[in-house]
Amino acid sequence: MSDEDRFEWHEGIIVVPEQMAIAVYTNPNNEVVIRQSGRYGPDEDQWVVVAPEHALRLAEAIIREAGPIARPDIDWQAVNAAYDEFEAKTKAAPGKRRTDGRAAVEAALRSQPEKSNRAIAAECGVSDKTVAAVRAEFRTDSAETPHLFPQAAE
Repeated sequence: MSDEDRFEWHEGIIVVPEQMAIAVYTNPNNEVVIRQSGRYGPDEDQWVVVAPEHALRLAEAIIREAGPIARPDIDWQAVNAAYDEFEAKTKAAPGKRRTDGRAAVEAALRSQPEKSNRAIAAECGVSDKTVAAVRAEFRTDSAETPHLFPQAAE
């Protein structure tokens, strides 16, 4: 049985009634499906299937493009700035590998060795203890780095 055979326009999906009916739902493959009904029947329906890993990007793009037009009363610069901040924090959140954080700390230490451990930790999404450990490795692993990475006052 195809997805089309199982589909019904009901309240369990998001439907936009003001124009040709548009539904947004998740199919059995966990893909996000956007379906717009055809004028004369299901054979003319338009379908967009989005892989789960791209669905949030699509939703973000729709909100960023249509939000200011649909809701001009909202401060969209503030909304987008808050979302960008949230996204930056979640990219450094669980799921990233330990080596990713250490690599970010190393890059930060190379570019701004005078920064404090806490400042670098906040920037890289790691603990200040991780920064201290990486800074210590730089001091002991290389003959040229001890003078490059002095620890700033906390």
